Amino acid sequence: NIPVTTGDSYTVATAVQATVQAAGRMGINLAEATAAVVGASGAIGRVCAQLIARNVPHLLLIARRPEPLAEVADLIHGQNGAEVGLSTDMGDLRQADVVLTVTSTVGTVIESAHLKRGAVVCDVARPRDVSRRVVEERDDVLVIDGGMVAVPGLVDFGFDFGFPPGVAFACMAETMILALEGRYESYTLGKDISLAQVAGIADLAAKHGFSMDGFRCFEQPVTDEQIERIRDRVKR
Repeated sequence: NIPVTTGDSYTVATAVQATVQAAGRMGINLAEATAAVVGASGAIGRVCAQLIARNVPHLLLIARRPEPLAEVADLIHGQNGAEVGLSTDMGDLRQADVVLTVTSTVGTVIESAHLKRGAVVCDVARPRDVSRRVVEERDDVLVIDGGMVAVPGLVDFGFDFGFPPGVAFACMAETMILALEGRYESYTLGKDISLAQVAGIADLAAKHGFSMDGFRCFEQPVTDEQIERIRDRVKR
């Protein structure tokens, strides 16, 4: 009789929101851009792909096996007119202006050579998909951590997430949101996450004052000055 949620619905909502916001800050016109989702055949990836497809004309889905990707492409074709490409080659990632990466692998999958100049990458995976070498070697791309939010009010979690005070993973925040709303139910379970679930938890999060907490990269804040420097390098 104990309700359980993985928190993946709110993770998806915040990841896509952060990606769209970061693209805007980098001056990327999503109406003309190519987006990519790495790990698009997974539970989180397939929903992220459906959502980000609403913002771009071109979408690239990347995973280890092509068959599950075709199923995701069919979902997207039935919802909007985005052109969808499928790939198992990480080298194709160089086509993308924005990247959402959400694999379940234990090692990094995105290296410096995989990314287009001026790209935005939102890494939702834990362990991370993006190699630390990317931020060390590429001063012309913006890498941000996905799935973190500011919790409203003065909160003490009782242990250290490695974040500033009051900041938590979106998956944990989903539990808090449901409790605040009095929704004592199993909300997100298994691999089937619906767009309605994502929209619903995002609405409840806004109602209760949960919000994006700026951008972070490898647990460090990304400042406005850093973003401007990256934009300047891209223009050179």
